[in-house]
Amino acid sequence: MYRSYLAEQALRAGDLKTAVAQYQVVVSQQPNNIGALNNLAWAGGQLGDPKAMSYAERALKLAPDSPPVLDTAGVLLVTAGDTARGWSI
Repeated sequence: MYRSYLAEQALRAGDLKTAVAQYQVVVSQQPNNIGALNNLAWAGGQLGDPKAMSYAERALKLAPDSPPVLDTAGVLLVTAGDTARGWSI
């Protein structure tokens, strides 16, 4: 999907706002796309988006044993101050 490509390129370039916008389109069209949800959660978290954790939680439900998903969720939780839960993920 072209939007995924655009999102990935924006993420690699450090253009987090564009990455988030593109990943939002991808997730709206493919709600179970684990990679897009995870990257949307991470990029959104970097921008302080309050919805970032909800994307991470959706990715966790779909892929509870995925190291990248666990990492993203843990970092978001620790950053939000929920260290106990963040370290236990």
